[in-house]
Amino acid sequence: MRSVAVIVPTYHRAGSLKKLLESFDALEIPNSIPMEVPILDNGSTDGTETLLAQEETNARKAAGFFRITCIARKFTK
Repeated sequence: MRSVAVIVPTYHRAGSLKKLLESFDALEIPNSIPMEVPILDNGSTDGTETLLAQEETNARKAAGFFRITCIARKFTK
């Protein structure tokens, strides 16, 4: 079975990330091919986490197989 996975590392790029996710929506991939976009957020504080939560909700409503995974790493001193 074929599938598509695109891994996206990000840090303080909420604006660019929104454009990137919109470009994924424009792709013409058949619904029979699962697509996953793991987004690796390195602890952004610019609204990236909120944006991803909204986009994940939108992705669940859309037809097909599209999943966003947000992984945040936060370091403390």
